[in-house]
Amino acid sequence: MGWDAFGLPAEQYAIQTGTHPAVTTEKNINRFREQLQALGFSYDWKREVSTTDENYYKWTQWIFLQLLEKDLAYQAEVPVNWCPALGTVLANEEVIDGKSERGDHPVFRKNLKQWMLKITAYADRLIDDLDDLDWPDSVKEMQRNWIGKSQGAEVAFKIKLGGAAAAAAAPAPEIEDGKVFVGGLPWAMTEQDLKDEMGAFGEVSSAKVVTNRETGRSKGYGFVEFKTLAATEKAIAASGSMQLGGRAVTINAAKRSERYAAQPDAAKKVAGAAADEIRVFTT
Repeated sequence: MGWDAFGLPAEQYAIQTGTHPAVTTEKNINRFREQLQALGFSYDWKREVSTTDENYYKWTQWIFLQLLEKDLAYQAEVPVNWCPALGTVLANEEVIDGKSERGDHPVFRKNLKQWMLKITAYADRLIDDLDDLDWPDSVKEMQRNWIGKSQGAEVAFKIKLGGAAAAAAAPAPEIEDGKVFVGGLPWAMTEQDLKDEMGAFGEVSSAKVVTNRETGRSKGYGFVEFKTLAATEKAIAASGSMQLGGRAVTINAAKRSERYAAQPDAAKKVAGAAADEIRVFTT
């Protein structure tokens, strides 16, 4: 049995009553344990853990330090759901119609510095090792979607300018109709999620997540159309530094990206012998 606490409810109760959250959390855990034992549930209480126990969270802190030492943890300014009344960041599922689920307070999109983990650096291992876990297939599939993975290609051509050879690597085209391509999306991301996230750059006209016809799941990329050129340019400038679902995403003008996005084989076929270099990448 595991107890996960010290979240928003415990924090807000502590603020409202002036009682230290450690006191109320321990009291609630004892009450829950008493009720479960009275019901006769056959839990192995010798294996009980609590995230509020220092003998537990000292190891989560140790794990974070290992990630930090290996350059797998870093800080970045990313758009979040900020609730001034609660004084904290909320997950998407904690926001309903622009207000906090707890307290019904207004919530705003805001850029804040956050600790991030580079799961893309070991995404393949996370996905491959799921096969060795004795978990239900539905849970493992959810994990695969959460980890996310997408592929793309960058093509470089040699062109001649005034009789001299020059190298060109996917030059950025003119922005058309305020539309951008967003690559590296988490597989579980919905169109509403994408629209909400990209709203940090300006008002969004539409957002589309490209999905697999058979599974209905995201293929890892999509398109967003902004109402102003300024918002479009701001989004493109954030390419590589913006995080969606803990993953760095690429944002390009849609004209080029629609041709080569997430289709390395197609890129090779289109480029053919004319290509000087084709670099396939995975995010």
